Amino acid sequence: MLLIDDFTKFTTVYFLKKKSDAAQSFKAYKTQVEQQHQGSGKDYVIQAVRTDAGGDYTGEAFQRELRRC
Repeated sequence: MLLIDDFTKFTTVYFLKKKSDAAQSFKAYKTQVEQQHQGSGKDYVIQAVRTDAGGDYTGEAFQRELRRC
């Protein structure tokens, strides 16, 4: 799974063994970027997520993670 921050172009790759691992990887990514930008004095919030509509992004677990953003 390739995650790209459109603002900074920071790119992270997660290798998934199963499509169901996508939700956990996204949660880890979200935590990572929030911690990385924590000292900037601004709240860093993921505002949009673009996908290729693959099955790994349509599962209930991944949708739950998106609702937490």
